[in-house]
Amino acid sequence: MAEGLIVQLQAARPFALSAALAVPPGQTLALVGPSGAGKSSLLSAIAGLVPAVGHVQVDGAVWQDGAAGLPAWQRRVGLVLQGGGLFPHLDALANVMIAQAAPDAAAALALLDAVQLGRDAARRRPAQLSGGEQMRVALARALARDPAVLLLDEPFAAVDRPVRRALIALVARLRAVSAAPMIIVTHDLDEAAGLADLCAFMAGGHVVETGPAAAVMADPGSQLNRWLAG
Repeated sequence: MAEGLIVQLQAARPFALSAALAVPPGQTLALVGPSGAGKSSLLSAIAGLVPAVGHVQVDGAVWQDGAAGLPAWQRRVGLVLQGGGLFPHLDALANVMIAQAAPDAAAALALLDAVQLGRDAARRRPAQLSGGEQMRVALARALARDPAVLLLDEPFAAVDRPVRRALIALVARLRAVSAAPMIIVTHDLDEAAGLADLCAFMAGGHVVETGPAAAVMADPGSQLNRWLAG
């Protein structure tokens, strides 16, 4: 039985998308490329949020086969959107509990503790939290689904650099105790280098290069580095 995440997908909307990826258990793939390359669309297709054709398999369980696939609510995906994507009318605790299969306030509070968010913040709504605190709640909510796969879409883009460094360190610690394969979309190569085992470069809706993160980022001839050089 194949373990980890295996993706071979095509989608026609919002534009042509083609990707083949494999992320072993416990490893992280950084998905990089120019704006509009289709990175967020690919995460949405894996999560079942947009129509796609192809194959998605997680630890041997098939989520997508051809045009048929599990609906998004049946896919055990921990998804963190740009800006966190929290429900503004719910406090931090309720935002985490809404992702649980069965509401469990004690377990939700434990997750907020795990992302180093104080108990006093649990009853605050997103507008009462800083950008870094909102992202911590979003991470706790993603973990509340007991995810088989973690998908992070530029999770640190809206916070300043000191907060970003702290959040990257937090995610690295969480990764150390999770076997779920993870894909993180980022424009920051320092961020990618700090978290990723693998790197994939995406352009024009296509994944055009994949490999070990250190090798791809260090190779002057890689398509990633040619893009960085303009």
